[in-house]
Amino acid sequence: SDTNLVSQADSIITFLEEENDLTSKYNLAFRYWNRLDSVEAFEILNTIPEQYNLTNDQLTTHQQYLDYFDILKLIADSNWTASDLDSVSVELLFEIKENGGSGISAFARGMLLKGGFIDYKETIVLPRLASPEENSFANKNIDDNEQRKDYLKLFPNPAGDYVIVFYDIGSD
Repeated sequence: SDTNLVSQADSIITFLEEENDLTSKYNLAFRYWNRLDSVEAFEILNTIPEQYNLTNDQLTTHQQYLDYFDILKLIADSNWTASDLDSVSVELLFEIKENGGSGISAFARGMLLKGGFIDYKETIVLPRLASPEENSFANKNIDDNEQRKDYLKLFPNPAGDYVIVFYDIGSD
């Protein structure tokens, strides 16, 4: 609601700067990175161990964030795309994808996917319906035209910076 701010991202950064948890600090580092302020992003990451008493698992995750940001910096400094990554960076991303926490693992998987190093099919979990007879469309008598109807659409395909999700719950 502050009309003196230059952009909406400033409000989010201000909010995240006031938060005092690890997830907010990692999100803050990404916000600064997206504003092309790598110095501030790395400053936030480097001060986390000083601000928090990290467990061994948290230290491992923190190192994975540092490694991921190093790869982001390599891409930016070299004017590369994700598909131009060297084998050492790709191997590190695979390690983070397999052994990282859910957040950093997803970032690593996304970069590997964007670079064409993996194929990935996202698991889609649809909500369970209220009554047992509604739990499966296979139990209903649906004509051929109804069976061909798209209940879930994701577009554009391939996706870049965003994806639109359309889920038709039908009239039932």
